[in-house]
Amino acid sequence: MAIYRSKGDPHYRIQFRLNNRTYVRSAKTTDKRIAERMEAEWKAQVHAQQYLGTRDEITVRQILDAYLKAPLAPATVKHARVFVNVVQRYFNIDVNASQFDQRELHRFREQRSDEGNKASSIRQHMRVFASAWRRIDSKVYNAPELVLPKFSVPKQKTEYLSEDDEEQLLSYLLQRKPHAAGTGDWQHEIHDIVVLLLDTGARHNEIAKLEWKAIDLNRKTIELWRGKTDSASYIYMTDRVHRVLQRRATAKRHERWVFTNWERTSHRSDNTTYLNKIIKDAGVPYTVHTLRHTYATKMLKAGMTLNDVRVLLGHSSIQTTLRYGHIEASDASPKAVAILNKQNVDRNRSKLKVV
Repeated sequence: MAIYRSKGDPHYRIQFRLNNRTYVRSAKTTDKRIAERMEAEWKAQVHAQQYLGTRDEITVRQILDAYLKAPLAPATVKHARVFVNVVQRYFNIDVNASQFDQRELHRFREQRSDEGNKASSIRQHMRVFASAWRRIDSKVYNAPELVLPKFSVPKQKTEYLSEDDEEQLLSYLLQRKPHAAGTGDWQHEIHDIVVLLLDTGARHNEIAKLEWKAIDLNRKTIELWRGKTDSASYIYMTDRVHRVLQRRATAKRHERWVFTNWERTSHRSDNTTYLNKIIKDAGVPYTVHTLRHTYATKMLKAGMTLNDVRVLLGHSSIQTTLRYGHIEASDASPKAVAILNKQNVDRNRSKLKVV
């Protein structure tokens, strides 16, 4: 039964067996001749894949569309959608991946740069393209290895809150007038979020989607889901995080979510625009992500290694954590001085004993 019609469906279906495997799909046509031609083409294609080692063609657009349908973090999906909308203005994405001229990416970078776009924005777009390309199964689809344009990595100054900045921010959040801070159970909402961000080093979207089932107040632990790396981290609570969560647990506003939306129907929004505004209103010229940098800086200054901080921040690669390398390096000199001073003191003591 190669070509047939199902009851109630006017379209022809194709079915055949090859190498002990059954292949079935709709021809999406009521014309028998077209269906027969499609059957012959499909058989030839499957035969070539199995016996000749040929692979299916896939267009750049199909690669990007598949990436957008993948289970990605909301922020990643947002960047990917922007990239897909932008890139179509610069080169043809309906071409097969096997025929895609990768020099187009170099031209894309140069044109975007000439138009005044930031290098960081262009790099982000290149990362989206590379991530989508990596998801292709090269055993199935005919897609060559992708070679991205090289970017010079700018020297970054990692900003973080000083002790005075942190005190100023938390005091402002507790002293805001009820109209601005919210009344009743909303009064400490932003304060509580900031405390968790400062003392866990978590990303805002990880705290926004924090569930009560992930919190153990007796053991003082939080099982934090890292959407960016698709993994879980166990974090111990500081005393002030424990106090915040204990207070919120006593007067739960939602059975599942620790922080909710205004309607109390779901988790808090991933959007940080409002929170960034509040931080600036407090006279602290930073953003929500600076709280994460602050946590990492504190850990390194306390003597933790870069790898310790990588684990705490949930980075999948040490390369991401290396942005804090200058902080670890800045503490190396005082440690060296302490070692040499001790050696010099011990040496002088030994000389005195000899005399």
